Amino acid sequence: MSVTILDGGMGEAIFEAFGKPDDGWPLLGALERPDVIANLHAEHLRAGADIITTATYHQGRWHMNMNGAADAFGPANRAAARAAADARERVAPGALIAGGLGPVRHSYEVDSVPPPEVVETEVLEQALVLAADVDFFLCETLTTSPEALAALKAARGAGRPVWVALTLHEMGVPTLRGGEPIGAVATLLYDHGAEAVLINCTTPEQVDRALPDLARAAAGRPFGAYANAFIPVPPDFGLGGSVDHPGVREDLSPSAYAAHAAGWAADGATIIGGCCGVGPAHIKAVADTVRPRP
Repeated sequence: MSVTILDGGMGEAIFEAFGKPDDGWPLLGALERPDVIANLHAEHLRAGADIITTATYHQGRWHMNMNGAADAFGPANRAAARAAADARERVAPGALIAGGLGPVRHSYEVDSVPPPEVVETEVLEQALVLAADVDFFLCETLTTSPEALAALKAARGAGRPVWVALTLHEMGVPTLRGGEPIGAVATLLYDHGAEAVLINCTTPEQVDRALPDLARAAAGRPFGAYANAFIPVPPDFGLGGSVDHPGVREDLSPSAYAAHAAGWAADGATIIGGCCGVGPAHIKAVADTVRPRP
């Protein structure tokens, strides 16, 4: 079975390109330097990615408002989508663009997730801005079934296919950060129209443990993973400000990451990429490892 290669994490790459600001995520990077964002996408395409994801993870309405960039909400999202389109046109015209839709509040913080109707409203607003310039939506780093279902419903309302990615506790039996088993939540999402379900922003080791449960729930439908390179995140950790995280591992080389990816492919994963701290070199190693040799 062939494997579709996702890109790596844009967040850490953007930090390296722009520097980590004192006042939060560089929300306006695509507006101020679209060439930099496009070049980051291009690096992943050259590494072998079949799909690039717009750098819009933290460009939802709440994040923009909280960072004093409310008026830039539409322009910043459109600029990010155009940067991805520019990279595709220059490097790989056959690639797909996923519209990245992150949590509407802080990453990992289950208690900060607002009611489903708020999630729906804010996800739909961002999805409608991106819809004309993307091939499908990727709702990412979701922590509970109500949050994931609300994001799925909203994104589908913008008229594009939707993939949903869930983040897991990284110690013990793998469950969503809200405590639910991955298999049950994946089944629910497929039943409500998700075209693919993935695990993301979780250590590769925990993905190893969780992927068989996801494979069973997928039952032949597209599924996969894109892990992060963070030091394992404890259950009571919250990212809070978007530039705060537990640190990037030094032991997760491209070849080490690709070894995990090979195991995911052996478990039947049809979509493999990388999340925070996983860059083009890792993606190239994955592509070289899981794609059939000619």
